[in-house]
Amino acid sequence: MTTNWVKAYNAGYDSASQTFRTHLNYVKCMDRLTLGLSITVNNSASQTLSKQKIAKFETLAHITEISIGGEKTACDNQKEYAQVASPWIPVKCYYYLYYLESVFLYLLNSSEAGFNHNGHSTVKSMLLSMIKNNEITLVGSGSSSLSTITTWLQADNFKTPGSTLSPSYHSSTDCENSLRGKIAEYIEVDWKQSLKIKDYKKNTAKNLKVTLLQPKEFCLLDYFYWMRIKSNYRDIDFLDFDNNVNESDAYEYLTYYIKTTFQYANALKSSIQALKQNRGMV
Repeated sequence: MTTNWVKAYNAGYDSASQTFRTHLNYVKCMDRLTLGLSITVNNSASQTLSKQKIAKFETLAHITEISIGGEKTACDNQKEYAQVASPWIPVKCYYYLYYLESVFLYLLNSSEAGFNHNGHSTVKSMLLSMIKNNEITLVGSGSSSLSTITTWLQADNFKTPGSTLSPSYHSSTDCENSLRGKIAEYIEVDWKQSLKIKDYKKNTAKNLKVTLLQPKEFCLLDYFYWMRIKSNYRDIDFLDFDNNVNESDAYEYLTYYIKTTFQYANALKSSIQALKQNRGMV
């Protein structure tokens, strides 16, 4: 699907929500990092695999891509709709990428993890491991930030020296680190809930934090996963588009979110096509 991104989008930053303005910077930062993104596969795969294994997820990816494009077109025609569509866009975008990631992993190393029920965390951890072990490399616009692995402790220790609300903040390395800190925050919330930990007052909880939480690793591409978790399970509209975000800013947020999603998706699709050719499946 071809989408026109030529039009310039400049946020008014009149929206009341400071949380929204920070997250607008985060998605614009991800847009910058995924611009021109390419995925280099550092191993060879030549054995032919089953086309039937990937047919369902390729179809689901295509249908979801069309659906996202429809949301964008609707917002182009009626900006007010962006306030309605924006809370769900991270969920749709995540599933679009998940279908492609699952196909990519299968063609890369025959893994069917993504095709199984509840394969989301497995796909995420497998991609992270491959980046860490230099099996795949992600580079966009000359930056390798997407291939940088961060521990929860490193991200938690980061303290932004500037304002996350500045309209130009998204262009800084500081914004990348601030985004890592936000991902770490979401990881901690999820981790505490899974272990039913309310706080770290007890020694048991403190020890678990040191041994299990602090070493947890992630990369910036996990942004899509955690935004889906935040939007779908934790807080359906945590940016409060109806009350604190004007229609122009909501439209810009949605536009950048879809744009950065499609940039990552296009990199995945290019690698999928190359892997198919290597395996004699085209």
